[in-house]
Amino acid sequence: MNFKQSKLLDILLKDFTISEYKGNEYTTVEKVKNGNERLKNLSELEINKLLFIIKKEQLKLPLKMLNGDIDIFVANECTINEFLNSGGFKKIFWKNIWDLYLKRLVQLIAIIGFVRLIIFGVNKYTCQSEKKQDDKLLIQQSEKKTNQGFKRFVKYLL
Repeated sequence: MNFKQSKLLDILLKDFTISEYKGNEYTTVEKVKNGNERLKNLSELEINKLLFIIKKEQLKLPLKMLNGDIDIFVANECTINEFLNSGGFKKIFWKNIWDLYLKRLVQLIAIIGFVRLIIFGVNKYTCQSEKKQDDKLLIQQSEKKTNQGFKRFVKYLL
């Protein structure tokens, strides 16, 4: 669902509650579609996509917003008004966007942490190998000094 669809879904739901479109509690999709300028321009396929999204989202609610089949629906005004007053499909859209951004942020943090771990391990290994080389040089230098000192001592004794 994109932002345009979320706005159209809210409009469609709101129009299902308009009493002009109701006849004996039943509302047809054609009456709702023809009664609103923004919905008139939509094709039958786009309207069906919107209705499918409504049906899918109303499964998460305790009471259905729309009951019925393909063209004729009974609109539950209380549920629709409550849903629209709580934010409607725009709220669901923004919630989905934030959830997606949070997932990506967590993934990014995990990747950065993994890269830091690898870099820290490589740096630690190279530092240890450099330290070993430095230790070897210090040992060689101290052996040279010891040998030179011993040679001086022997010369001094002789």
